[in-house]
Amino acid sequence: MNTDLNSAWPNLLKPTNLIFWQNEWTKHGTCTSFQQDQWKYFALGLEIQKRINLDATLKAANIVPDDNKYYTMADFNSTIFASLRAYPELMCEARKDPKGRKGGLFYLLEIRVCLDEAGANYKNCTNSPKSCGTGKNIIFKV
Repeated sequence: MNTDLNSAWPNLLKPTNLIFWQNEWTKHGTCTSFQQDQWKYFALGLEIQKRINLDATLKAANIVPDDNKYYTMADFNSTIFASLRAYPELMCEARKDPKGRKGGLFYLLEIRVCLDEAGANYKNCTNSPKSCGTGKNIIFKV
């Protein structure tokens, strides 16, 4: 499973994958029904990633990575809701807009989907921090 985790759930910001996974377990895994089995928690994460093909879902709605296209939170939310019957949580990084548009730009960093404690059913993410602005100013990059 470690090989699967390395390719499907890699570290992007922490020094090593292991440190990243430990952080994910502490932050998210310990409040699941898998409290006694970290590997079951990560196996579920890998299963969910295979079950949900967000790339295909977004592409079907013409939401594709492109430095010159701008999207709204509603674009992502409505597309993902139509597929999962639950709203995601978007995480973005604010940047200055080089063209001087009001509100700046937001680069999409993460799309989170929320599940019940057992990991069986999708549910609406309830603590969306509104980190992606309110206008058509989200850039989706690879």
